[in-house]
Amino acid sequence: MAFERMRVFTGTANPKLAEAVVRHLNISLGRCVVGRFSDGEVMVELLENVRGRDVFVLQSTCAPTNDNLMEILVMVDALKRDASPRRFPTSAMRARIAAPAPRASRSPPRSWPTCSAR
Repeated sequence: MAFERMRVFTGTANPKLAEAVVRHLNISLGRCVVGRFSDGEVMVELLENVRGRDVFVLQSTCAPTNDNLMEILVMVDALKRDASPRRFPTSAMRARIAAPAPRASRSPPRSWPTCSAR
């Protein structure tokens, strides 16, 4: 099968989505533990060898966005240290930047656009 070298890992944001994806691909979900240390920092422990495999990290960027992004970054770092040759962080939901509304000619400019999730 074409997917035998592939592994899909997920964080805590949407494990049901990851389970549906691996069920559709007819592969097993990568085994890992994602948790928090006592000080609130993200902890990721890989429970299988990913050397020589293509690895996808499926994680949504929904609220709490900072925690979910940190899970992705820590998981990709753990995969890199475990010598996975190709790692693909994949977000199920993209954040978008909303353009500021047109302003009157004498109103002060806005410094940054606002960020929201769709």
